[in-house]
Amino acid sequence: VPAWPAAAPAEIGQARAAASRAEAAYLAALRRRHGYHLVSRNCVTEIFRQIDAAFAAAADISKAGAGTAASRARAESIRRLGGHVDAGAGLHFIPAAADLAVAERYAVAARLELPSLRHRRLDLMYQAEPGPLVFLRESNTVTSTAYRRHPEDSVFLFFTEGAVISRPILGALNLVTGIGAAAAGLATLPVDGGGLLRAGLRGVVFSLPELAFFNIRKGSFDAVDSHRDAERAPAGPPGRAAADVESEGDRAAGAAGAR
Repeated sequence: VPAWPAAAPAEIGQARAAASRAEAAYLAALRRRHGYHLVSRNCVTEIFRQIDAAFAAAADISKAGAGTAASRARAESIRRLGGHVDAGAGLHFIPAAADLAVAERYAVAARLELPSLRHRRLDLMYQAEPGPLVFLRESNTVTSTAYRRHPEDSVFLFFTEGAVISRPILGALNLVTGIGAAAAGLATLPVDGGGLLRAGLRGVVFSLPELAFFNIRKGSFDAVDSHRDAERAPAGPPGRAAADVESEGDRAAGAAGAR
């Protein structure tokens, strides 16, 4: 087997630099194409955009309608669904507001609830343990056994999804928690490269809607348990699930009338 000639240190350095540039360019392209934005590009807005894209393509294939892709998608949505929801209009980026828009504008025939991984685990816990104990333990991120913080999550203290009346109060506590984490992140900046600072600032941003009774953040998970797996091990070590990406908070199913 022929041996590869040893590369000179200068060549190795140039190759590493070229690989780093290619990696940075690739990541930048991924962010441009698939990047997340709380208001303009979350899973709720993308559901509506995918619906519009599909209807615009269908109109092109059938040669139905004229005008722009947006106008064709709107006309096709009205024809097939009974109405149209604009992903970029109003508060449609908020799952609850999008859900109301769907109920108001679409001809909804039925609603199907797809519980998140965390909710499936909580349902099983409530069946096996005293309700007040489960509520107190699982209502916050410190003592919860159904949730473990993922490094990409924002910093927050309380889950506010089911706490409608007390949501502004809990949101204020989450806001303070995020501000505190961001302040601590300034001190840890040389050590963690700004990780805690960014998580704290995201915590502040995601807490603001809670002050106005809106909930976006749910927490996130990395591995999707099947319903049977969740039933066998309701309190097992959680991963981070696409089903709960809900993550930094948007239950996309709610926007499609499938809360």
